[in-house]
Amino acid sequence: KLDGIANEMADEQIAWYVALGRTGHAPAAVEAGLRTALATRGLNWSLRRVPEGFQIVSYSLFMRPPANQPIEHVLLSDGFSTVSVYIEKRGNPVNAGAYRLGAVNVETAALSDHVVTVMGEVPAKTVGLIASGIQPKAPAP
Repeated sequence: KLDGIANEMADEQIAWYVALGRTGHAPAAVEAGLRTALATRGLNWSLRRVPEGFQIVSYSLFMRPPANQPIEHVLLSDGFSTVSVYIEKRGNPVNAGAYRLGAVNVETAALSDHVVTVMGEVPAKTVGLIASGIQPKAPAP
């Protein structure tokens, strides 16, 4: 449902920006920026070490059964490759480290009481860089 609401809000904002002539950018660029901003408004994490060219293309929050544990998913892309970032709260110790599953490089890290898993068909250095830059956002003043 959130994706539908975000899309409706983005469509309305794009129409206003274009109608008022408040942007010098192409409507597609405005739309992409607004959709990203709306989709990530619930994201409580900063991604401080994302390689040049990569940007957030989607954000979702889903529940993992059977305990309905929330998991945040951020999808990054440079237009060719994608990297998934999963953030979940954990009470158990985590086996942090890097490994490979076929063509997919994976890095898992403990971050206070959360587990961060970054994975993608990109070099191991890329997933490691992204994982090392994930931090909780500072609370709003």
